[in-house]
Amino acid sequence: MAENFGEQFTAAREALGLTTSEVASKTKIRKEYLEAIEKGDFNFQLPDVYIRGFVRNYAKLLGLDVETVMRECPIKEVRVADSIKYHASALVESVKSEEEKACDVKDQLAATKKERLQDTLHNLSEKFPGFSKKNLTIALLIGVIFLLLLVIIFTARKKKEPFDFRSITPAESEKIPNKSITLSTTGTVKVVVRSKNTLEKIYAGNLLAGIAKTISYYRPIQVFYDRGECLLIQQDNGEKIYPQPGRGAIEIK
Repeated sequence: MAENFGEQFTAAREALGLTTSEVASKTKIRKEYLEAIEKGDFNFQLPDVYIRGFVRNYAKLLGLDVETVMRECPIKEVRVADSIKYHASALVESVKSEEEKACDVKDQLAATKKERLQDTLHNLSEKFPGFSKKNLTIALLIGVIFLLLLVIIFTARKKKEPFDFRSITPAESEKIPNKSITLSTTGTVKVVVRSKNTLEKIYAGNLLAGIAKTISYYRPIQVFYDRGECLLIQQDNGEKIYPQPGRGAIEIK
């Protein structure tokens, strides 16, 4: 039955003066599949949906009655399970192929590294006759230990030790705050305190009435204000200074 089914394709093709190669070019169906259809051999390694599609397209090209051909086709129904199984199998094969390629690349890299190491060892053994793998291991261990010691020493130096005021030189002692003044106001006063010699700003802000501000310094300093009538400056020796009204500045030595 299958052979008789395929003969109609052969007869129609020959009547049109076409070869299987020409039909393959027109339908984009491989020549061996066309020849198998004409022989009635449907043992393709393809899902049934593909085989029926080939038969339909081939019949349409040759001008055969497509509906009659499909009814008589030995592949009576499209089995979805076969299609899924085919694609799943193809996917598995593709994954296996990629895994094999990855393994090959990994093996090649490992072999390359091994060859480079062997070349290095060989070159070292030529330059230093007494050199061996054992000596290399010892040298690496010594290098690691040396690096660890450097890290420990560097870390120890970075640790901050308690500050010893007895170690301060005379020049440095001049910068240690050893005096203080207390500023108090009867109203809001803008105050700026700075070193007279270096112009370094020690304090700047608005003093509110009833709130005292103590400022430590090393002499001499300058106190700038915008409302002297509201400001009182008291030194740590108990001496009180009453600035002139309005804007001004006072030097404290």
